[in-house]
Amino acid sequence: MAGSGDVPALVLPRAGTTLADERSLDGDSGAATCGLESGAVGVRMATPSSPTPAMNAAGTPRLLLLETSGQPGQVGLAEGTELVRSASLPVARRHARDLAPTVQQLLREQGWRPRELHAVAVGQGPGSYTGLRVGIMSAKALAYALQIPILAVETFAILALQAGSGADLHVLEDAQQDKVYVQVFRFLPGQSRPEPVTALAIERFADWLAAVPPGVRVTGPALETFAVRLPAHVTPLPPALWRPQLPAMLTVALDLWSRQETADMWKLEPLYLRPSEAEEAWERRRPDHKDFAPRIPGP
Repeated sequence: MAGSGDVPALVLPRAGTTLADERSLDGDSGAATCGLESGAVGVRMATPSSPTPAMNAAGTPRLLLLETSGQPGQVGLAEGTELVRSASLPVARRHARDLAPTVQQLLREQGWRPRELHAVAVGQGPGSYTGLRVGIMSAKALAYALQIPILAVETFAILALQAGSGADLHVLEDAQQDKVYVQVFRFLPGQSRPEPVTALAIERFADWLAAVPPGVRVTGPALETFAVRLPAHVTPLPPALWRPQLPAMLTVALDLWSRQETADMWKLEPLYLRPSEAEEAWERRRPDHKDFAPRIPGP
């Protein structure tokens, strides 16, 4: 039997099992096993998880931030409004291989134990198919193991916030096949932060070009591909703002925390983009067609 100091490890649920099947106690090891969704990564805990920890004297939450919508992926630790630790994941390697060890390293450097976290904030997308899948499944595993909530942060909300005030902002992400995800944000009267004024949609880039009004600002990862095709009557933001950054993500996450808008762990899904042709071909070549199972540090 595993000892109380053992590190919980992620395991793959048995083939064909359902969520209800996996939410049970393993009689042989005394470990709780959770299949997060059919065919997805689950979490095995050596000991029952603790309740959400009490706040510190200042009443500020300790958050783990996982932003894996693009490359490089980012991991951070925050206490209240202060980003106390951060790290980027290696661009040349898959998020799943590096995410959990990076989390463990940051916790060790900060002197925090996993059970001292109050919530996991995870980027929901849109963004990289593989990156979002790994980030959200890892957030679910940690939230279940530690019994803490998930704050699902939409990537476009991060990009809109870090753009600052000004004219209407069109946020774009490459949806492949000369299409883009697009959402429009605006500073409404009495609001200190930009609000979405359109729903997230996918459009042909040519159609968006034909309809975009003059004077708007444009940002987002799609500009890495489409910036050279922008018309003169729109204003692209500086390239440093095209991808989400952890400070802006923290601000959005704290807003969700203050309003107690936590995600349903069993229903949370990424805002997927279509996988690239390279990713689809790579998946077809894999012998098991399953995600890596990253190892998560124990409480």
